[in-house]
Amino acid sequence: MTFRVVAIIVSALFTIAVIDFIRRNRLKERYALLWLAAGVVMIVLSAWGKLLFKVTGLLGFEVPSNGLFTVVLFFLILIVFHFSIAVSTESERTKRLAQEIALLKERLRRLAPDAAPDEPAE
Repeated sequence: MTFRVVAIIVSALFTIAVIDFIRRNRLKERYALLWLAAGVVMIVLSAWGKLLFKVTGLLGFEVPSNGLFTVVLFFLILIVFHFSIAVSTESERTKRLAQEIALLKERLRRLAPDAAPDEPAE
């Protein structure tokens, strides 16, 4: 088998795995969009090798591997930024939920002072 065939197979398997993870709810759709895009780009570049030469030439790279490296680096930075936003959002949400639980516990303590004390958190 040629390198191109192996690259197409690996890219297709990667894309199928991402779709399968989405289908099994192991990967949320909002996170999967970047991975699906990566899979499609990998398939396209694997199938049409000269496309990489054309695109990197248009971007001003003399060596296609440098262009590919730059695109991959940009993609990874995009993923890190995306997950940083997600972590920040979830952190804020967790903080609000903890505050809400504390307020509800205090309200419950005031309404039922004879109730059993709080159990320690696990």
